Amino acid sequence: IPAAIATSSDCFNITNGNTITGLSNNCPNVTKLVIPTDITAIGEGAFQDNRVLTSVTMPNVTTIGYRAFYNTPLTSVIMPNVTTIATDAFRNNKALTSVIMPNVTTIGGAAFYGNTALTSVNMPNVKTVGFAAFRFDGQLNTVGDMLELTNIGPQAFSFTSLTSLGMPKVITISASAFEGNGSLTSVIMPNVTTIGTDAFKNNKSLTSVDIPNVQAIGDYAFYGNTALKSVHMPSLITIGKQAFDGCNLLESVKFSTVEVCKSIFTANTDICK
Repeated sequence: IPAAIATSSDCFNITNGNTITGLSNNCPNVTKLVIPTDITAIGEGAFQDNRVLTSVTMPNVTTIGYRAFYNTPLTSVIMPNVTTIATDAFRNNKALTSVIMPNVTTIGGAAFYGNTALTSVNMPNVKTVGFAAFRFDGQLNTVGDMLELTNIGPQAFSFTSLTSLGMPKVITISASAFEGNGSLTSVIMPNVTTIGTDAFKNNKSLTSVDIPNVQAIGDYAFYGNTALKSVHMPSLITIGKQAFDGCNLLESVKFSTVEVCKSIFTANTDICK
């Protein structure tokens, strides 16, 4: 029968005095973890493939290692002082619904990939979100404002359900960063200058885009956005192939010049403002 909770250092294998590498034989089947306050790191693969763990609280942990909680039944994670989360750290946690990490600054590639029940993430101080970090988190609709975010990896939030994007410091949107988002209705990004291939492809609910300083967008960047009506990109000069194909409801488009707009929308030049 699984024990209710593990709080004592005796329940963990510990190296270097501050890094947990797994559960000890003293507590093999605990379902809840409260990490001791003298622990600052969770090591690589520490709880990977654990089949009974449902919640973890780690008051003073600052670093989560590679695949530390990969493929577990966790439902909630509270980590107030974590600053760095490695690749695949919480990947494939199908029951995880919420994550609170107010001081995290770096999230590695695929760290929360495929967490299909995840709806809410709190990370106001994040600066870097790695490749495919939240990809295929289909119910993820709330991440809050990410006022310090500067680096978004390719596919970082692809196939999620984000309803808003608050990231004023971002300058570059990587390839497929928000591809396949079904809930986003508007995009306002005052400082973005470059948008990569497929970045907002197939955002079926997107109706308006206001990115005043973007100068270049990649191939298929807004492809298939069937609800899109308004595009405001007055600095746009370079446009990739089929960037707006399938956006058949467009009513108003503002690029750097009317000529640039007309060169893209040759069959409907009236929308060029």
